[in-house]
Amino acid sequence: MPSSPDAMRFGTPPFRTAVVLAVGLVVLMAGIILAWRLLPTSRKGERPDRLVEAVDPTPPSILPAVTPGLLHVGDARRGEAGWWVLDRRARRVHLLDGEMQTVLSFGGRGGAPGEFEAPTALGFRGDSLLVLDAAGSPVIHVFAPTGDFLRRDHVRVEGCDAFAASGLAEAMEGTVLLLGTCLRHLPVPSSGPVVARLDPDGTGHRVQGELRPLRPRSLIPETAVGAPGPGGFWAGGSSRPCLTRLEAVPATGEPPVLCLPEWVGVRFSLEELVGRMNRPPAPERVAQVLDAMEWLPVMDRVFSHPEGIVFRRLSGMTSRELVLLRSDGSMATLWTGLPESSWVEGDELLVAWDSAEGVHLERRTLSPAGATPPLPESG
Repeated sequence: MPSSPDAMRFGTPPFRTAVVLAVGLVVLMAGIILAWRLLPTSRKGERPDRLVEAVDPTPPSILPAVTPGLLHVGDARRGEAGWWVLDRRARRVHLLDGEMQTVLSFGGRGGAPGEFEAPTALGFRGDSLLVLDAAGSPVIHVFAPTGDFLRRDHVRVEGCDAFAASGLAEAMEGTVLLLGTCLRHLPVPSSGPVVARLDPDGTGHRVQGELRPLRPRSLIPETAVGAPGPGGFWAGGSSRPCLTRLEAVPATGEPPVLCLPEWVGVRFSLEELVGRMNRPPAPERVAQVLDAMEWLPVMDRVFSHPEGIVFRRLSGMTSRELVLLRSDGSMATLWTGLPESSWVEGDELLVAWDSAEGVHLERRTLSPAGATPPLPESG
């Protein structure tokens, strides 16, 4: 039997309800997209106290001898046997003695046991050496102190659709922490710096991190940084001047916080970025793809120190300075004009200077007054 014309009219209750729901859904989605795109670049109170111009690294007038076999040092950690250094370009790991001479080497590019695709950072779990491979989903390769390959663990961080791993750290009682940037797609694309505690099976549990709606064309994603310090493990985001102590048992009130007395922002230069690119496009083209930035991230690494925490603070795109922040809030500048390839272990500093001849490794001791002359060679 044919339907009555009245049943097809817009005014009938079922049809009207469906139209209202559809319009409401469209308005809701439009509001979410508009809010996502109109988010401010920073919240109130999250701007530097002052901005300064970027500076370049200042290598010593006489560089140390070239260390054979190194193309570029991407990470370094000091162990009982010496300094372990990660050559990201060659995808190899080297153990260096007190004279910066190679004791053993292993690795290489590939997917076979003991080989790497995109080695990013080094770490320790007890006596074992860990190599973080950040090609796609994070993979942790485990090696014996002799360099023998033991196993590799595929890591998945709970609550993250993707995880850009940037570092490894050891908390109290041998716990291994994974540092990086978490990305989640729903309900709104979000990202943020996250610290995850790793189980032996490779599962990562978020212990610190705040996700924010992802801005389109953001230039530098904020990653997590952290290191053991006074009373526990301190962690934060690379774009903020503060670290928060991770609490094993959440306490009432706000957790302890260490902040730089003054947030000095380094001006970002789009022209400098384009100039450092290989076959750079025009600055106007880059500006169309990337959001305009006013300043660089605060830091890209923090280290443990006998007196507190050392910030590897950005003073330019490729230059760094080391700042000691004590538990009482006082600050001391340890060294300026360093390259980004600079690492602190306790009271010792390792610097890798790149030149046309190769990589020059320099060791120094740190004190509150600054860096002493290079350590004498042992032997």
